[in-house]
Amino acid sequence: MNKKFSVLINFSKKDIEEIDKLLKNGFYASRTEAVRDAVRLRVQELSGKKKSGLNYEREDDLEKALEEYINDDPSAKLKKLGF
Repeated sequence: MNKKFSVLINFSKKDIEEIDKLLKNGFYASRTEAVRDAVRLRVQELSGKKKSGLNYEREDDLEKALEEYINDDPSAKLKKLGF
């Protein structure tokens, strides 16, 4: 069984409004589902599994990119994720 972990994330009012638009339009059932999917898609992009124009030759490059992404401003993260 997969163990679940919780992460506290703070969003700006504007970011929450954008996520809520996705909920209202039926794209997601909850904010949690929307954020989880956005993170999953971004990780796929960074690992080269999804088309994004990003290709990392070494695993070190991917780890560095993920670390930089994690340390970014939360509102900038949503923009990178396409919100």
